[in-house]
Amino acid sequence: MPKAKSLANSQQLKLLMPNPNFEIVGVWEVIGVEQRDSGGVIRLPLGSPVGGHLIYTRSGHFSISARGAVSTKTSASSNAGPQKQLFFAGTFQRLTNKILHNIDVSSNAQWTGTTREFLLDSEADTIALHLLDDPLDRYPAKLIAVRKA
Repeated sequence: MPKAKSLANSQQLKLLMPNPNFEIVGVWEVIGVEQRDSGGVIRLPLGSPVGGHLIYTRSGHFSISARGAVSTKTSASSNAGPQKQLFFAGTFQRLTNKILHNIDVSSNAQWTGTTREFLLDSEADTIALHLLDDPLDRYPAKLIAVRKA
């Protein structure tokens, strides 16, 4: 399997320290999702390209729905290969450089009813959400990259 290129190192996304006045409310286009295992191996669970949206409302709600490229190849097992869609929704709280997501519903049943803390990097119309040390996953580091839609 070819080694995946990290979104954090691509020209698509430059990560900077977060601006505390950066406005996250609005509609964001999902441009990438990646995971890293403890050895630093990068995995793209939705493949590439990725499509979808992340929405933050002024009332404190959020929803993310993303889907990877649909393969034209069929498999003998419908469970083979990486997960091809991502969905979770609930309420959020913005801290200076973090966003707490209180997840009410998720495509990952283990996330439903939990709170996930994402570190926030922002630049102009692009943000990166880093989930670190997820005890429920063998790929503990996750990155969701979005840009203003």
